[in-house]
Amino acid sequence: MLTQTEKLAADVILPPPRKGAMMFTRTQPIVAIGISTGGPEALDIILPRLVRNCPGVVIVQHMPGNYTGTFARRLNGLCEVDVNEAISGDRVKPGRVLIAQGGKHMLVKRIGIEYVIQIVGGPSVSRHVP
Repeated sequence: MLTQTEKLAADVILPPPRKGAMMFTRTQPIVAIGISTGGPEALDIILPRLVRNCPGVVIVQHMPGNYTGTFARRLNGLCEVDVNEAISGDRVKPGRVLIAQGGKHMLVKRIGIEYVIQIVGGPSVSRHVP
């Protein structure tokens, strides 16, 4: 049983790496942003400056679960790129910004030459979810 003060690493929700797995094909580049206090204001400045063909972007922002969908829709109205709250199965692709659901972890998994989102529950990592 975990205590409230125990600080867990991401290994508690990530599967172990595959031994001997080699990557021979290249994927599109992506951008990952992790933010907390001051994050919404920073995203208001950064995201409207992205152009339609920019690399795919994934964002984790510490917010309550009932707020991230509204937050993503508001940002989408300000931007040339598509901004959405991420759901499992979403593809990370150019011109798309995916924001982690509050209260859930967002994993980015490589499938072939694409990156795909997986939304999972689990304990806090470094005392945070996502």
